[in-house]
Amino acid sequence: MSLKTNGSFSFFTPVNIFFGRGSRYRIEQITVLKNSVSMVFLYPQFSDTELLSLLKSICKKIVISSEFQENPADQFTKNLAEKALKEKIECIIAIGGGSTIDTAKAVSLRYMQINGKDTTIPVIALPTTAGTGSEVTPYAVLTDKNGKKFFLNDPLLFPKYAVCDPELTLTMPHAVTVFTGIDALCHALEGFFTVKCNFFMEDIVPCACSIISSTLAKVINEPNNIEYRSKMLEASLLAGIILANCGTVIVHSLGYNLTNDFAFVHGKANSVFLPAFMELAFKKNPERAGKVLQYFNNDLHCFLAGLDTAFFIPEEADNQQIKAWSDAAYACYGRQNCIFDITREEISGMVKNCKKSIC
Repeated sequence: MSLKTNGSFSFFTPVNIFFGRGSRYRIEQITVLKNSVSMVFLYPQFSDTELLSLLKSICKKIVISSEFQENPADQFTKNLAEKALKEKIECIIAIGGGSTIDTAKAVSLRYMQINGKDTTIPVIALPTTAGTGSEVTPYAVLTDKNGKKFFLNDPLLFPKYAVCDPELTLTMPHAVTVFTGIDALCHALEGFFTVKCNFFMEDIVPCACSIISSTLAKVINEPNNIEYRSKMLEASLLAGIILANCGTVIVHSLGYNLTNDFAFVHGKANSVFLPAFMELAFKKNPERAGKVLQYFNNDLHCFLAGLDTAFFIPEEADNQQIKAWSDAAYACYGRQNCIFDITREEISGMVKNCKKSIC
């Protein structure tokens, strides 16, 4: 049990999950889709015409939206919600990665707000990446008018269904495979050090870590291996459930700075700070940290470097930026959600150490 709790815990996931090869064809079992007017969000490289034909046969009408933003803007989701209202949309189907699913979830919530009703549009999420876990979380990450990231956090954002078919992840490019996989790892490791991590989650975290440690490098080297893709999607799903119930600590909050200031993709930004956080965690609580670091031969630096990607803060980052990042991390919810205390000086030292390449 985590150090700051009194033995109480909570667990919640309202998402109906279909998992396994070919599970995308089980959408015909989803009753809310039948004879519905549905909006379909697609990632740009979508090419599964068979799946699209199935959706057309199930629904009374589908409205396809191929508009895509890597970091969806709040106004973008509001515009789509207006379109959904005009088209009298009854369901939203999101086929894509975290950005696509987050967009769909945000549109559903904005639709409710615009429509003045107390229910959202049901979202059916079909992830094509293995890492964000958006298909099982109550969060959506958006950007404001200044291009800064912010969270929507509402139980209404949970998708109604998550259809997790590893065959849909076979199209993931190399970099996306790497960084979404690391994002899942962050969800698991950060969740393990939160005050909300109960015995339920404590059994799931090692499982996710074990899968990622033994599979991520393999799927990078054999991207068409469906067994490896399936295992990584399983790890992503587990890590998403951990994220939904536990939240994060400071790795994510620090990572957003690299996305905002240097356009790092989310998983890559997190990867910069994850080893340094785990070093701090080992100093603060070696027994607990050791339970998860054992899956990486007690050397997370080496594991990440073995994925053949650079993990460090750009040299252009000046002291003023680094101080601002440290101050923001100290003030963030994540630090307060951690089972051990973290000082401002410890965060600053952690960030400065990340400026050197570990490869």
